[in-house]
Amino acid sequence: MQKFYSALKSLEQFEKGKNFFDNISYLDNFFSEYRNITFMLQKSLAHTNYIDIYQQFKDEFLVNDTCKWFVDKRNEVLKQQPFDLEKKVIITVYTGKTSLALVEKIFTVENDIEFSTIIDSLRIFLVNINPIEVFFSAEFSFYEKGQSMELYESLISGINHMKLFVTAVKSAINEECTLCDQLEQKINSMNFYRVPKNMLFVDDYVYNCQKDLFEKGSRIELTLESPPQRVPIDRLSNMASNGKEKDPFYNFVLMHIVLFKMQKNLMPTCMIVYNDDTFEFKSFDSSIKMIAL
Repeated sequence: MQKFYSALKSLEQFEKGKNFFDNISYLDNFFSEYRNITFMLQKSLAHTNYIDIYQQFKDEFLVNDTCKWFVDKRNEVLKQQPFDLEKKVIITVYTGKTSLALVEKIFTVENDIEFSTIIDSLRIFLVNINPIEVFFSAEFSFYEKGQSMELYESLISGINHMKLFVTAVKSAINEECTLCDQLEQKINSMNFYRVPKNMLFVDDYVYNCQKDLFEKGSRIELTLESPPQRVPIDRLSNMASNGKEKDPFYNFVLMHIVLFKMQKNLMPTCMIVYNDDTFEFKSFDSSIKMIAL
């Protein structure tokens, strides 16, 4: 549990705005500590009745292409070279009718520059688009150099597999351990693998052309489940109108009228209704007009 926590703690410090030296260091530490989880657990259980259970769950949850890649990266960063990180930045401008990918730049440790330099260089392009104000987003993506799959997807997959493995072993051993429980709570509160990708790696801006001023937007999204779970549409009827009204949009409006009476404020919300009579909400808000979802 401590090694799992240490691995995620390193990854928690990985941020789009950090320089390459810091982010590479965080990744190297993450892969090393991630691999040490099974090393230490195997040693702890080697001479107990649980070693067969350990192997069973390891085969079930950790024998796959993603986890093999994690092992390979751990060996590489310890014995050969630091993680070969690549960053892609895409600037997308939003008009009233469409979006336009204006700039796409790729960086490595050799040619990285401050993000503010990219923003400053956009002034002429943005003024030509709209002389008053322009809304745009900056999306950051990270890769292993030479690979096409985003690093984020691989990291989330590997973390989820390890969580399943550790949870299964802990449940099978069924030992009371206050320290393990405390560490598990800390692990479950980590942000990197729970917060949606766009919240971690997309920033929204507005450029006031007349004042020559860039403003970075802030935003919020409401998520009830991770991953999001669809809810039967009948549940909305029972909650909003006691089952008397079956029209989803009517109940959607009624529910928000009640919410507005209670708190005098509403977040913009999309309700998505699926063919299998389930639905989900997507609620969000931002400090500027345009937000990148």
